[in-house]
Amino acid sequence: MISSLWPPNVLGGAERYAHNLGARLEERGHEVAAVTMGAPGRAVVDEVRPWPYRLEQYARESRARRSVFHLRDLYNRDTRRVLTRALADFRPDVVHSHSVQGMSAAALTRPSEMGVAHVHTIHDYWLLCQRASMVASNGTACQDLCGACAAVSRFRAHAMRRHHPDVFIAVSEAVAREHARLPAVRDRVRVVLNAYDDRTPAPDRGARDGPPVFGFLGQLVESKGILTLLRAFDHPDLAGARLRIAGDGRLRPEVEARRSSRIDYLGWVDDAGRDELLASIDCLVVPSEWKEPGSLVITEARAARIPVIGSRIGGTPEMVTDGSAPLMFEAGDVAGLRERMVAFATDPDRFRRFDGGGPTWEEHLRLVLRAYDDARAAALSSGTTAG
Repeated sequence: MISSLWPPNVLGGAERYAHNLGARLEERGHEVAAVTMGAPGRAVVDEVRPWPYRLEQYARESRARRSVFHLRDLYNRDTRRVLTRALADFRPDVVHSHSVQGMSAAALTRPSEMGVAHVHTIHDYWLLCQRASMVASNGTACQDLCGACAAVSRFRAHAMRRHHPDVFIAVSEAVAREHARLPAVRDRVRVVLNAYDDRTPAPDRGARDGPPVFGFLGQLVESKGILTLLRAFDHPDLAGARLRIAGDGRLRPEVEARRSSRIDYLGWVDDAGRDELLASIDCLVVPSEWKEPGSLVITEARAARIPVIGSRIGGTPEMVTDGSAPLMFEAGDVAGLRERMVAFATDPDRFRRFDGGGPTWEEHLRLVLRAYDDARAAALSSGTTAG
């Protein structure tokens, strides 16, 4: 596995997914090792030096230091050196890369150069955007690539013209479409939705006593729609409802300032805190204003049989259940979000119809292992495989 971050050092769902996938593969008898960018943890065998800082510190850094990070992300000689050593020592049958922001295109080219079959999961927009999010520096979502990101995208596409992953996995149809503009990706991409944890039976989530409790879990930044949610919630029609917020980011002061008897702010939460939050709410709100590739928290909510109010953007419409489809709203629309929250508060049972939690881990692993087999076959046919 190649992943910039690794639990317990996490920023989003990509590194949690990579870690969980590794654990599931180990349970099946596979040997798993990970290379990260200065994030030690279970199964980590080598680390790229995190200079000028580790990825999860990005949001707190000055613009000048962010620019240094982006420059190093274009060419990181340390990534090439560390991967060469790790691949030679571990001798993997397959490399599976995930979110590699900060590690440069070497994370996607070095395995092929060394003749190792390679699968890359597209969790974000790093191949298209220097911030990996298609979100501008002021926090607003980009409709298309700006000049700087178009140049970065061309640079990374050029780096992959000869050496690239054999198979690309996209976490949604939406993110697959966005990346189809890249020649290396276009004919090698397949969609595999995130899996849900099917080991614990879904709880019985019948109507509970008292007013409805809405929840938000994610980074506290403009593109996640947290300000839109706070504005929508501040209305007499929702006076009896409660809102629980978990996460961290540059908008934390504004969220903390809104704490009240109706709004709980829990700060950043670990896995246990996430489970506690989901168990305490009646409805999850995912008001993203960027093209969210494939929200892992929506998959977790589906598994817990929690209705979701989501914005109609990116991969979110593909994630929600049929029962939650009437709760979708246009991204950034305060009135539209408020209307959906009021609709749920008025008749929550109407939206408690579930069509399953998405693919189980068993189904998901079958598709991932098929991608590994296909990558090995492609590497063999190209004559570059190491063994």
